[in-house]
Amino acid sequence: RHLGNSTLLNVTVQVTSDIQFNNVPSTITAGVPFTVVGQVLDAENSSRPLISSVRLNVFWLEDPNELLLSGFATTSNGSFNMSVPTDTANNGTQRGPHTLVISVVNESSPFYLTASAQTPIQVMGVSRLENLVPLNAIVINRGNTVNMSAKLVESSDLFTPLSGYDVGLEFHETWLPSQTTDGEGFANFSYTLPYDHPLGLIVVSMVYNGSSDLLPTSANLTSITVRSLTFMVVDSITANPVAGDEFNVSGRVTSDNGSGLTQRDNITLPNANVLFSIDDVPTGFTVTGGAIGDGGFWNATIRLGETFGAGTHVLDATFIPTVNYYVGSENNATFDSRGFSTLDFIVPSLDGLGQPSLNDRTDRGTNVSFQILLRDNQGNSLDNQSIVVSLPGTDVTGTFVTAPNGSAFGNLLVPANVSVGPSDIFATYTGISGTTGIIGSNSTTLFVVLANTNLTILDAPTVLTAGDSLTVNGTLLDDLGLSLMEAGVPSTAVVHLTIDGVPVASIETNATDGSFSLGYTLPEDITAGAHVIGVEFRGGRDWVNPVGYGDTNNPEYYLPSSDTIGFNVSVPTEIIFLTPNGQADRETTMTLEGRLVDIVDNNLPNLTVEIWLDGQWLTNTTTDEEGFFSAVHPVPADAPLGPLSVEIRFTGTVAYLPSNATGTWEIYSPVLLTVDMSSPIAVNETVTVSGTAVDNQLVGIANHEVQLMVEGIVITTLTTDENGAFSYDWLVPDIFSFGNHTMEAESPSQGYYRSSEGNTTFFLSHRSWVTLLFEGNNEATRGESWELTGRLYDFDTVDRDGLVGMTVDISMDGVPLFSTVTGADGVWSATIPATMDLARGQHQVSVEFTGTQAHLPASASSNVLVWADVIITLDPSSTPIVTRSDEIYAPIVYTGSVQEVGGNGEVFEDLVLTIGNGSQCADAREGAKCFPPLVITWTNGNFSLTATAPYWLNVGSQYFAVDSARNDSNYLNAGTVSKAVFVQVNADIDATVEPIVEGVQEEIGVEVTIMAQDTKSGIPGIDVVVYLYNENNSQIASQQRQTDASGEVIFDFPADPPYGDTSVWGEITLDIVINDPRISTQSTQDFEAQRAEGFELKYAYAEEESQVSPWAYIVVLLLGALIAGGVVLYRRKVAADDLLKDAAEVFAYTAELLAAGDAVRESIFTCYQDLCGLLQQRGFLRRDFETVREFEFAIRQALSGVSEDALTALDNTFEMARYSREEMGSQHQQVAVQSLTRMGAEIEEIQKFPQRIQLPS
Repeated sequence: RHLGNSTLLNVTVQVTSDIQFNNVPSTITAGVPFTVVGQVLDAENSSRPLISSVRLNVFWLEDPNELLLSGFATTSNGSFNMSVPTDTANNGTQRGPHTLVISVVNESSPFYLTASAQTPIQVMGVSRLENLVPLNAIVINRGNTVNMSAKLVESSDLFTPLSGYDVGLEFHETWLPSQTTDGEGFANFSYTLPYDHPLGLIVVSMVYNGSSDLLPTSANLTSITVRSLTFMVVDSITANPVAGDEFNVSGRVTSDNGSGLTQRDNITLPNANVLFSIDDVPTGFTVTGGAIGDGGFWNATIRLGETFGAGTHVLDATFIPTVNYYVGSENNATFDSRGFSTLDFIVPSLDGLGQPSLNDRTDRGTNVSFQILLRDNQGNSLDNQSIVVSLPGTDVTGTFVTAPNGSAFGNLLVPANVSVGPSDIFATYTGISGTTGIIGSNSTTLFVVLANTNLTILDAPTVLTAGDSLTVNGTLLDDLGLSLMEAGVPSTAVVHLTIDGVPVASIETNATDGSFSLGYTLPEDITAGAHVIGVEFRGGRDWVNPVGYGDTNNPEYYLPSSDTIGFNVSVPTEIIFLTPNGQADRETTMTLEGRLVDIVDNNLPNLTVEIWLDGQWLTNTTTDEEGFFSAVHPVPADAPLGPLSVEIRFTGTVAYLPSNATGTWEIYSPVLLTVDMSSPIAVNETVTVSGTAVDNQLVGIANHEVQLMVEGIVITTLTTDENGAFSYDWLVPDIFSFGNHTMEAESPSQGYYRSSEGNTTFFLSHRSWVTLLFEGNNEATRGESWELTGRLYDFDTVDRDGLVGMTVDISMDGVPLFSTVTGADGVWSATIPATMDLARGQHQVSVEFTGTQAHLPASASSNVLVWADVIITLDPSSTPIVTRSDEIYAPIVYTGSVQEVGGNGEVFEDLVLTIGNGSQCADAREGAKCFPPLVITWTNGNFSLTATAPYWLNVGSQYFAVDSARNDSNYLNAGTVSKAVFVQVNADIDATVEPIVEGVQEEIGVEVTIMAQDTKSGIPGIDVVVYLYNENNSQIASQQRQTDASGEVIFDFPADPPYGDTSVWGEITLDIVINDPRISTQSTQDFEAQRAEGFELKYAYAEEESQVSPWAYIVVLLLGALIAGGVVLYRRKVAADDLLKDAAEVFAYTAELLAAGDAVRESIFTCYQDLCGLLQQRGFLRRDFETVREFEFAIRQALSGVSEDALTALDNTFEMARYSREEMGSQHQQVAVQSLTRMGAEIEEIQKFPQRIQLPS
């Protein structure tokens, strides 16, 4: 019996999964994430919902290692909506057709197995314009040429330069012809600005319209300002203004095309004014107007200043624009102007009330003095000019000529009969005639006319005794003998009577005849001797000197007058001379004293004594109460030296008789002795000691003895020359200590010259010496420095002791740089930088010790040389790719400039340049070699260097170096610059295909030889790929190998059965692909032409054994060949018709979709995919999805009857749809419809369709 049993197992059932795309964009933009919507389904039953989510990986089929999304989780029902980036590795996204693959991650769900799905997507590359030139702001004058450029790159593919694409440029509103980008992606434009181009800041737009796989882009330049020259015209000036007057000036300012100054909107330029200067000075005048109006015309009124000078002047008119799109201009015109004069009386002058002063009084019948100042309006004196001066109301006039200071002095005789009181004096100046002359002027002033009076005693007593009465009669008349007048009416006047000068009585004269009569009684105690009776008229009170002394009742403007009569008693007198002898120096005084007594020795007071010197009257003095007199005489500065006779005289009076006394005095002159010498001085130095000996008038004393001494030691005794000067060259002996000393000069009394002495101090110093040495040489390049050292020491000490702690000044070319202080033993050092602004060439470095009181100055100098490094700049257009030994199609062409570093940044020409495969090739540095021959041209500081790449260069990427040799005349160091270059080589490519011999040699063998044309040697390391195709044009084998050292590569294709077995493989065709950048473009094109002809693989078949005549076989073969050829031609015709029909249907269908408004990009891309499938089915493409370039090659083979224009338009359409990132609109739709319609029309006319598969030979 058996017991029952059961087992429970947990089993998980897994099913396969499937991926369904619901929404996938056909075209995306590189670098922009795109959305994919779909669902993961149960592959066994798509209607059965998923029971768990799965994870997805997303990647491009072409690059499965770069996961765009990793482990993306679906919803529980398997749906997904994901945003997919285009580039997660940050290595750029290649534009063009791609295949997007979504895969279920294995084991991401326990229930569902992995699965994958793919869909085609067109990736549009992102283009960008960068490196815009000019980047910085520039200003271009109309008529000049502006150069502009930009670099077109694919920003979505690591900014790869895009070459061979058309870039358009709109300069403001002008479209320039489009330019094709070069190998580095640059598009270069040049534009000559017309003279009618708008001015100011303009916008330059650069546009790339995109392609089938590139999006369009654009960029703007706002760095160019268009500017116009201006031209100033100043109309001729006919006005002849006078200083202070105004005149008009006009003109016009035009632009370079002759129009006025306007803004871009044709409105006259605002705030445009003309600035003026006269004789290069902007002052001295005022301007009204000057604004530049319509058409550039302007008008201004200029008022000259009061001080504007007469003469011919240059008026400069200048336009200084306030905007940056006009250039200023200037011009000038000449005009004559006149000045005016001012005539002023200096003497006589009027006070603040307009009244004449007391200084301007003139006696009637004498000359009136005047001083006139004639100046022009600038305050300049007018010399040698005639001025007419007259006294109005009289016939007195005179002409006077001004002195260089513009003044004129003169006198006019005042008529004797003119009325007393204020009187006019008038001056007139007629001016200087002519357009640059001076306008005349006149002036009037007042002076006061005074009249003399005549007071006469007609009757008076001559002898009188004490107590007697006396009567004095007389008359008071003016100088014309007429009575005095006041305000035109005869007037009385007061007359005073004096006895011995003492007033004793007064009376008024008769107004009619001026007579008077005075009486007086003498006192009892009157002294004996001479007495005087006098009458006195004191004159006017306010205008006669002494002012205020005249009586108030006296008429004005009359001068005082008096008359006297005397009597006396005669008595003998004696002069006792107390100082008859003595000595006096010039400019000191002589004191002469004595007493006047009568014969009985009574003192005679108050009597006048005369002093006479050498017979010439000197002065009078009066005795005092004791009869004593004293006279102090200042000895004149120019008094003769030696004895001087002195005489004292008393001339006597009525009461006393005359007497005299004599004596002798001696006159001496003081001496001023000066001495001078330089300080400080040093031992053994010859020093000039000079001086003078002069008298009190500073007149040199000739032949005067002078003795020089230092500290009591007599140095020499000298005699002055005729000018009183002396000089002595003193060799300083080594007998004095260092420090301060006094040089003394002494001269003893000589003749009538007093003794004198003078001195000066000097400091006896040590001589110093300074040295200047360079550590290293005296040459330096800008940015380097010189190291200087030297020593400052005492030259007069035995050990040449160094001077420590002293300041020495360092200078270059006379310009102070800095100072340094000496150290131990007087050693100093300094560092002078060769600054970047130093001029190249020779400079002088100087070190100077300015000296101290103890040491004399010292200096030293030396020359240094300044060199400059250079920067060699190569233009971006310089050759990046060259072909070895090819001087025609691919030579080395470098353009650039050589500029100094520092200084003014000067650019040089005619320098020695070399080019080689390394720097300093002329010196074979590190094995570098130069490239001969070399052609160099220089233009405006730029060079153009042309050379042929030599045969010995290795091919491939390397650096070429351009060197500039050291230039001694310009003090330029050698310079170098290197540039990356790819060197190609012209090569001969020979391919040999081993024939197939049935039953003998059925292995396929290919031998390729690549030889350099210039060296005839093989090129190693070239990749060669050989493809084998069967009769169906399907690839059955391929190999890639590299050439060996001899440039050869051998291919063998072993197979079992061998490829030569036609019963299995059919007849094989082969293709050889060589695409190495080291092979020149020319050689690559030659090989491609050889490749287009095909590489023939010959077959030799074994003959079948037969007794039939060979001719029978030949006939059968010919018939078979003809039949087979006919069949092939027929089949080809049928295939061609089918392809034409299918292609036409694709074009027509796509055109209908576009016309109906379907999505432009998706429709075009679908058309492209369908055509690729047709071409692959017919053997023109190896795959059903190729790049646009491969498709272009295939469709040209398939549709050889279609025109080139139609095919180009079709290619452009596909490129635009596949690669352009620009939003495609109606314009793109119209272009696509036109190109597709044209293709369909031309296909209908094709009569012959080539077939890729050839008939067997």
